[in-house]
Amino acid sequence: MQSLFFFPHRTLLYLRIYLFLIKNANMKVQVNNKETELQSQSSIKQMTLSMELPSAGVAIAVNNKMVPRTEWDQFILNENDQIVIIKAACGG
Repeated sequence: MQSLFFFPHRTLLYLRIYLFLIKNANMKVQVNNKETELQSQSSIKQMTLSMELPSAGVAIAVNNKMVPRTEWDQFILNENDQIVIIKAACGG
């Protein structure tokens, strides 16, 4: 009977380890045609913060589709996504 008692605890431990590894794993994406490594399950907002992009004057497209700034918090990036970052410039 003891082996049945410990089985659920061991399964829970394995599940916690698996979730920790997934959460802390890295993925590769292309940012302006340059391979970049990001934390798995990163949002666009998290990416902009890690890249220290300015808070204004930036537009982002993922896989050739513009993503509105209002969606950056919820938009989760995936492995091999093609990301284009466009920064506004002054002058003519």
